[in-house]
Amino acid sequence: AVAHAVFSNLRARRYLTEEMDEALDPSSLDRVFAASEQLAAAVSASAVMRIAFGERAGLKVRRIGKGFGYEDETPFAKGRRCFSANGFTIHANRYIGMQERAALEKLLAYGARGSLSNQRLALLDPAAPNGELVYTLKAPWSDGTEGIVLSPRELIEKLVALIPPPYVHLSRYFGVLSSHSKWRRLIIAKPHVKKGYVAVPGTASVERMSWAKLLARVFAIDMTRCPGCGAALAPEDCELVTAPFIVHAVLHALGLYGRAQARAPPRSLFEDDVNQEHAFPD
Repeated sequence: AVAHAVFSNLRARRYLTEEMDEALDPSSLDRVFAASEQLAAAVSASAVMRIAFGERAGLKVRRIGKGFGYEDETPFAKGRRCFSANGFTIHANRYIGMQERAALEKLLAYGARGSLSNQRLALLDPAAPNGELVYTLKAPWSDGTEGIVLSPRELIEKLVALIPPPYVHLSRYFGVLSSHSKWRRLIIAKPHVKKGYVAVPGTASVERMSWAKLLARVFAIDMTRCPGCGAALAPEDCELVTAPFIVHAVLHALGLYGRAQARAPPRSLFEDDVNQEHAFPD
């Protein structure tokens, strides 16, 4: 039902034709994609697992495994309340209670994971450093696909499609999380339960998570140990240094930049002087 509803919506918005091909109607493109033909082509090809440019333009991405589904295929049950059909997957077997903060953190970390893992990217032939690349999937797909093969140019094309376009929201809320939902007030956090707070076991109160713990969880940086000798650090015994000349001297001694580096002003894609030289290369 979800897959057919999405297909119907895409057809109504003229993103797809009745034959399930991409509709090249300029009025159906977002403003940022209309400004760059190459970017629109890269993102569109990536969404349907095809190659946009080069010798293999228009062809499917080479897979190590079986092929892709089709619109009228029978939904495949991957587990309890988990189905796959037409390239869509739905997982409705996860429930998180109000006080299950560890489970919520795990789910959010999964949703915020990076799009690409360097550890799973390798040369197809180790003896050919300029040859093709293979990206191994974390787990085989339901159709048996274990990885994809890309040329260096095809990999760059897929990376371009992953880069968020300028002036586009990176977080979007739908359903009961959207601002217009009448149920939103029933599921959002209460005023006294703020970001960064965790439930104390056995009680209904909350406590603030320390910066040291946040850094350890997100960036694997242990602020409680000296990176040089491994000795335990006591932040409460440390003096906070705020004098700019002292901060600069310490950073300089460590071989780091003591002052913020100058940045060029951001360039808008929609300025009048934008022309083909700013567009993505073929």
